Amino acid sequence: IEHYVEKFKDVDNRIMTLSAAQCVAVGLLSLLWVLSDFHGTIPNMTYMIEPHHLGAIAWTGIMTTVVAIYLEGFALQVVSATEAALTFASEPVWASLFGAWLLHETLNVNSYIGGAVILGACIISAVSDDDEELI
Repeated sequence: IEHYVEKFKDVDNRIMTLSAAQCVAVGLLSLLWVLSDFHGTIPNMTYMIEPHHLGAIAWTGIMTTVVAIYLEGFALQVVSATEAALTFASEPVWASLFGAWLLHETLNVNSYIGGAVILGACIISAVSDDDEELI
């Protein structure tokens, strides 16, 4: 993404264009997945036309896909790909911690060990990048 943000840096609305392209790709790949799961047919989804289902679909589609992809592209204008990769790599740790805090999910020893490994790798990567810059 950083490559295309830089490649089209003189184009107006480049972040919106790249975000739209990513969302179209996600939609098409999701459709292919559904067709694969249901052996080439689109399933009957009339049960999805209930207010609470539509709200969940809208939230997932708009906030966790469109807005997240747009903000990712916007952030890549400011930070390097390495810094963004470190942030994105630590996302499962933060998702688990917020899940434990807000939804009272139970984290087991494997969760803590996995989170420590992910954060440790991020720290090691960040420190090694800083050391290379000093040389």
